Amino acid sequence: MAVERSEREGHETVSNAVIDRVVPEAQSVVRQRNVETLTDDQRVVYDIIAEREEVAPAELYDAYRGRVDDPRSERMVRNYLAKMVQYNLVTATGRGQQRRYQCV
Repeated sequence: MAVERSEREGHETVSNAVIDRVVPEAQSVVRQRNVETLTDDQRVVYDIIAEREEVAPAELYDAYRGRVDDPRSERMVRNYLAKMVQYNLVTATGRGQQRRYQCV
């Protein structure tokens, strides 16, 4: 993206300033591509988190079970959440009963 922007602006090199300007847009594109690769069940979990300011695991799992015909186990949903945290789609704060998930 920085190279394309530099070329459009008529520069022969990519400056740090151009890189700094495209970082937010690049992060958004990467995030959207990661969302597009989610399975149907993962997408339901992601959408529930996106609809709420923050959500606790138990509340999230209950909402997920209510939206799908054949829900996966709580353990599998935790795996989905770990993947989403790893791909910077959601953040997790707290531990145990205090754990909360939010969209990035």
